[in-house]
Amino acid sequence: PYTTLFRSQGLAVLRQFEVLGIRVVNSVAGIMAARDKGYTAQLLAAAGVPTPTTFSPSGKLNRCLLERCLGSRLVAKRTASTRGEGVLLCDQIGTFEELLMMTAESRRQSPILAQQYIATSKGVDMRVIVVGGHVVGCFRRQARSGDWKANVSLGGELIHQPHVSSEIESLAVDATRALGLDYCGVDLLFAEQGFVVNELNAACDFDGTAQASGNKVNV
Repeated sequence: PYTTLFRSQGLAVLRQFEVLGIRVVNSVAGIMAARDKGYTAQLLAAAGVPTPTTFSPSGKLNRCLLERCLGSRLVAKRTASTRGEGVLLCDQIGTFEELLMMTAESRRQSPILAQQYIATSKGVDMRVIVVGGHVVGCFRRQARSGDWKANVSLGGELIHQPHVSSEIESLAVDATRALGLDYCGVDLLFAEQGFVVNELNAACDFDGTAQASGNKVNV
């Protein structure tokens, strides 16, 4: 499966292709940028693409700063989390602080980020498929009852969105370009003032999107 290219061996093969001048989709740099949620947030912010405020705590936690910027409720996520795993909703700063202490050893390999919780997008988001600078598919992801994460791998439902607004298209394409990707899945959250880009998946497949729309995805 294509997702195996996220592993170091697969990336090494891609790097060799690049050294030999063979065209790859996506580039190693793009894949690595999307894989690191903290770096993704940095690149999106630098490109002016709206994204939830994100912190990468180190040393003594500044609880006052965190609460002032993120609020008392926040999302904790591993920098390399996938499929909704390694992502937790903390109801208060103290819970996040306890999580950091409990994971002190493992955080050396995979740091934990503190991210703004977008309450208006609880249990729902948008997955936009971008290929070559064009949107080729758009789907609303709805979480199963009682869950706050809309990942299909966690039981969420894909609902085809045949009409894509100019706002959604512009955000998805800009986010893809910010990370230097040829194709990806862009996850948008429903914020109060419009959409914000949450994450990018540089190894998304088309099986679920084709099934949800009833059509093949033309690329």
